[in-house]
Amino acid sequence: MDNYGEPIFNKNNILIGYKINNYEYATVNTFINIENKKTNEVSIKIFDKSTLTFSNDVVISWIDTKNNNGFIRDFNGFSYFYFLIT
Repeated sequence: MDNYGEPIFNKNNILIGYKINNYEYATVNTFINIENKKTNEVSIKIFDKSTLTFSNDVVISWIDTKNNNGFIRDFNGFSYFYFLIT
């Protein structure tokens, strides 16, 4: 749930997102939801490599919510359960 790809840092060495592959870049907004669970709002956006900035336009997005057994991904009205392998 916390590994979305290669970390991208701005010029001040602050994490600003993740490179998923050569064409997809993600921003992650982490917060605690109303059930007191860690939640990541992940958005795939256009990334400008020369300025190290993301556009405001979201290509696709989803919500990941941590639970005791792994996490739940809510995407396009469906929930997908990912379990930790121990």
